[in-house]
Formats: sequence, C-alpha cells, structure tokens
Amino acid sequence: MKKILLLLTMVLAFNLLNAQDLTKTTDSMSEQTYWSVSNPPLYETLDGKWFYLDVYFGKDDINEYGVPKITMLTAKIVGLECVENVETILLFDNGEKIKLKSWNKFNCKGNAYFNLSEDELNKVLTLPLKTVRVTNGRNYKSFTIDCKSPEHFVKVKGQMDNGLFIEKVN
Repeated sequence: MKKILLLLTMVLAFNLLNAQDLTKTTDSMSEQTYWSVSNPPLYETLDGKWFYLDVYFGKDDINEYGVPKITMLTAKIVGLECVENVETILLFDNGEKIKLKSWNKFNCKGNAYFNLSEDELNKVLTLPLKTVRVTNGRNYKSFTIDCKSPEHFVKVKGQMDNGLFIEKVN
C-alpha cells in the first residue's frame, strides 16, 4: 500500500511540475479577451543560447468552449544576435518534419513569428516533438536542441478540446 501511495504522489508531483495552464484573461477596462499558455517549454544549449516556442490564439474560429483557434507559433530566441528570416525545423517522434520561416522583420529582441497551414498546425498539436533546430537567416548561426517537453502542444490541444482553462479578470 505504501508503494502505491508513493507512486501516486510521484505522478501527481510530476504532473504539477510539468503543468501548463490555458488561461483566458479579460481586461475589465477595455473588455478585451486574451488567451495564453503558461510555462511554454524553455530549450537551452550548454553554451547559453536558448529559446521557447509558444502559441498565438486568433480572435475568430472559436470552439464550443469559447476557445479560439491557434493561428501561429511565436518564438523568443537568445544567443543568435539580432534575428531575421528565422528558419525553424520541428522534428517529431514519428520522423515527420516541418520547416517554418518567420515572417516578421529584422529585430534585436529575438522575436520570430511563424504562420502555420492546417496540416502543420495539426502536426504540432497532435504529434510529440522530438528535436528543434533554429537558424538565424541574417547570419546563418543555428542551434539544435532535443525537446524536454515533447507533449507540451498535445496537452494544450487537450485543454482546448475539453474546455479546461483558467478564467481571470484584470
């Protein structure tokens, strides 16, 4: 019995440490609604470069729970200097790949935005992510990182599909 209790406690602790929350925030003054996912996975290299991938929710195409459709991926990149025309390759556990090219302009904040086709969005939200490569199109510096949270986007989709979100009013 003690072993079962210990195992359940460990599973619960693991889930809490790896939790991400789908959050709907409404600004009480402007009455604008914003959607976000807490704790996007952070990917780090040994030499101090890092980035994270996050999702961007559109305003239209809302599901039965009032959650809008994801329309693009966003990235924050540190360690590749000023960025432009960022190419990101996503390798999934099943061997499939997606190559994405950022559409935003040159910037020194490390921001990159990627539009997704329906097929690409479906893969991101249903397949575990294995490896990500980020290449700065300005100077062609790149890094490749194995994913620590391969199921992150799959879990986000599960929350969206089941209406599991936190509501906040600011």
